[in-house]
Amino acid sequence: MHDHIKKLLDRCYATKDSNTRFSPTNLGEALVMGYDDMGYELWKPYLRAMMECDMKAVSIGTKRKSEVLETCLQQMKACFVDVRLQEVLILN
Repeated sequence: MHDHIKKLLDRCYATKDSNTRFSPTNLGEALVMGYDDMGYELWKPYLRAMMECDMKAVSIGTKRKSEVLETCLQQMKACFVDVRLQEVLILN
């Protein structure tokens, strides 16, 4: 099982039945709805795909690791700060 899928289960954002069908938990749905209300689509694959593309660029030498890391950290920090400022949208 891929690490990112395992984390969804470990963090109780989703459950998996015996037929390997995934279903969101109340927590998972609440997080998606809260982030959506803030304008973030963190549950969609775009962010992960972009990071994987950047990591490939590092591996082939077209980008520096420090550059990719700094960009990623800036994006995540901006999201974190914004979420903290709007946390009432997640809590409601």
